[in-house]
Amino acid sequence: MHASVRPCVCVHMVPPCADVSPRRYVRDLRAQSADVQTILSAMDDQVKAASATYREQLEEIETAFMVERQELVEAARKEWDAAMARRKAEEEACIAAMEDRTEQQHRQLEHLRLTDDEE
Repeated sequence: MHASVRPCVCVHMVPPCADVSPRRYVRDLRAQSADVQTILSAMDDQVKAASATYREQLEEIETAFMVERQELVEAARKEWDAAMARRKAEEEACIAAMEDRTEQQHRQLEHLRLTDDEE
């Protein structure tokens, strides 16, 4: 079996349709080229518009994120300040109680010294 061999035919030599003139063929190709350029231009405009929209949405998301972050930071700072105020009050109360106990112990010691000296 022999493989059928096709003769080499260059595309430039054969018009797309026998009844179409070369001028009309070239005109149609130019029209297609213009249509393709119009489509590409429209697609480029759409991509630019989509990019601008995405950029605006990203900025809105970033702004919302930063506002929420600031609110969380402020809430955490208030909570921290309240906890530190409670701790300071507790420590001051402990120090006052310790000073009272120390003062009471000093009075007891002084009383014991006086009573011991009298004996």
